[in-house]
Amino acid sequence: MPNLEERLQAVVSQSETDSSKWHTIVHGDDTTTVPTENGNVPSVAKQLKDVRAEIINGLEDYVGDCRQAKADTLQIKSETQIIKNETNTLKGQTKTLRDEAETFKDLSQTTYNSIASATAASISQVQSEGAVQVALATAQAERALAYAQNAAPTPLGTKLTVPASSKVPDGYEPVWYKNTITRARYPDFFTQLVDTNSLVLVDEETYDSQVATYGMCASYVKVDNNTLILPLLVNFARGGTLNQLGNVELDQFQGHYHIAQIRQDVWGSGDGATIGTTNGTDEGLRQDGPDLFILNPKTGQNGTARFGDETRPKAYYELTYIKCADVTRTLTVEETSELRNLVILLQQKLEEAENRIVCSKTPTTWVEKDTKTGLIKQGGKVTIATSGTVTFPEPFPNTAISVIVTPSEVPTNSTSDNNYVACAVSVTKSTFIIKYYDSDNTSGRTGVISWSAVGY
Repeated sequence: MPNLEERLQAVVSQSETDSSKWHTIVHGDDTTTVPTENGNVPSVAKQLKDVRAEIINGLEDYVGDCRQAKADTLQIKSETQIIKNETNTLKGQTKTLRDEAETFKDLSQTTYNSIASATAASISQVQSEGAVQVALATAQAERALAYAQNAAPTPLGTKLTVPASSKVPDGYEPVWYKNTITRARYPDFFTQLVDTNSLVLVDEETYDSQVATYGMCASYVKVDNNTLILPLLVNFARGGTLNQLGNVELDQFQGHYHIAQIRQDVWGSGDGATIGTTNGTDEGLRQDGPDLFILNPKTGQNGTARFGDETRPKAYYELTYIKCADVTRTLTVEETSELRNLVILLQQKLEEAENRIVCSKTPTTWVEKDTKTGLIKQGGKVTIATSGTVTFPEPFPNTAISVIVTPSEVPTNSTSDNNYVACAVSVTKSTFIIKYYDSDNTSGRTGVISWSAVGY
């Protein structure tokens, strides 16, 4: 067996080796990976490089989506300009409808402005949400760096006490009554300590007996090959429950009696008074058969006597934990996965922005719906003979804000008469009526009418 000096030398050698590896993890470049007993561990610089790469890839996708949104906006503007040009063409066909055509032009411009405003607001919102997600990802990267810089290579099974704090540290489990850990959650703990027979184990009956007798058990219980009961540790500072954190206690000694043996042949001999067989108000001792019982302590010049079920020093309550997973495992699995989840969330936000405009069309109708704002734009063509009811392809859930109608071609029943006009009346959330008449008499007209509506 190695002597103490040899054992200390081995510990120092191991510490120097571990310190060198830890130095490489913290100060290595962005391509460094350090081999350890539990696998390869990337350097801090490499972790940050990987995180930065994921964030940059997400931002590139975000910029591409913004460019697509810009192109869609320009397309909407171009289509609106076509509507405006068609309105100007109708204006030139007849002088008698000039005022009506100007009104249609103004309404078309208003519709274009509304569309442009809503599109600009959507782009701004996407940019704002993207900035928030990038900020969250950056914060998580900084947190991961802080964990890497401040982590200490404490071995698995190390006890940690945390007074006045109920947060469970990463990789630790509280030593509450029969708190169990499993191989599925903490594989390294089982591989390094359970499978190598490195723990002091007792059966569950012994655990229960020690808890009943001492209020604690310092050993582990192996329930089966994949389940372990942690020790129940109580000390001064005292292990406690969440609602006891931060409480303090005075010292005390265990309440008890002393037995004093007296002579059997003489009662009350000596200088003192005779001791009675029953207690009295002025007695300091009480006889019980051949024994004398010293009664409870009394308050004296040193203050109130403190006694109870146990002897203890001054104490405070704390929570005690056992390390079940390495901090490096938390960093590489939990923290980086959280960053990846943030990047995925950012991509989902961008996809939502891209898919928020839902469009559909047929040979005679078209519908465009913004799923974010609820704004609905739709239109189409319909043949009207004097009057007719049009049903919206997409009913408005709340209201139709504006409905515009205009003749799409010369009336079929009076091709030489340019004095005709169409208007929309009786507008509801699901239908409206088109009236098509000669503008200078009561004759009805027949022909194709174009219509467009905006609502939400």
